[in-house]
Amino acid sequence: MIYSPAFLNWWVDRSMLATRPACFYLFGLFGCLWFFLWAVLITDTPQTHPFITKKELKYITSNQKIETNKKLPPVPWRKIACSIPFWSLIVTQTCQDWSYYTIMTDLPTYFATMLHFRIETNGFLSSIPHFLQTIVGLVVSSVTDLIVRRGLASPQFVRKFCNSVSGFGTSLGLVAVCLSGCDVNKNVALFMFSVAIGGFCYSGHELTLLDLSPEYAGTLYGIANTISNLTGFLTPLVVGALTDGNQTLGQWHIVFGITSGLLAFASVVFVIFSTTQKQDWAVTSPAIKDVTMDVPECSSINRKAYKRLT
Repeated sequence: MIYSPAFLNWWVDRSMLATRPACFYLFGLFGCLWFFLWAVLITDTPQTHPFITKKELKYITSNQKIETNKKLPPVPWRKIACSIPFWSLIVTQTCQDWSYYTIMTDLPTYFATMLHFRIETNGFLSSIPHFLQTIVGLVVSSVTDLIVRRGLASPQFVRKFCNSVSGFGTSLGLVAVCLSGCDVNKNVALFMFSVAIGGFCYSGHELTLLDLSPEYAGTLYGIANTISNLTGFLTPLVVGALTDGNQTLGQWHIVFGITSGLLAFASVVFVIFSTTQKQDWAVTSPAIKDVTMDVPECSSINRKAYKRLT
């Protein structure tokens, strides 16, 4: 998916068989292939996976925080709705997704209208930043895991630091884009930096849901992801309202300025209100004290019943 914009633009531009409808058919085939692999390779638990090795299963089960054989109580909806750390994650993820959808959807338009790139060049340059973000995410995740395992920094510090680098870094990169004017090289380099540094978020707010509640992480992520992905509908409307029929640098700078401000705001919210401590409403198996009673303290009825049983 990272290379698909570059490939499809090259295909449409050069292939005699390629048409715009064919692009949708191709993506549909990718979706069918993905579904087949998902149906075959994905299971509810590691224990039921048909192809997992004993070594891999032992590694996963010895490091997981969730008891898969434990029946969870009803989801504490009211407490979740009143959880400030959870809402800070929703705000952070929503603003991050606003940035993601703005750049993913509208960067090719900006390149075409403001920098006048051809379609194949546009697709290639639009996909490179996301490739760099993937590389940054993988490297940073490995490094931060090592830091936490060796006790060099607490998980909370690592989460907040990485999320701040992602949010403030992308925000400053977009501000720099606005200051670079129509300089093609500066624009391309700054967009690559802005998107690539966003890879730090995968070691930031993306992991904090697991810290708040390992058992309910899927439910929490579903809620946060549903809300944040509404920006996928909103950003094209906002960008269209600002730039439709008015493709000027000034209007595009407003688009990038809004995105930059939201990212900075989300980064501040995350630093202040987020936490890696497991929430009290997420504790599903409280410790049960072993209460014993000495025989002299038993009632006479209980002593008689005990004698009959013995």
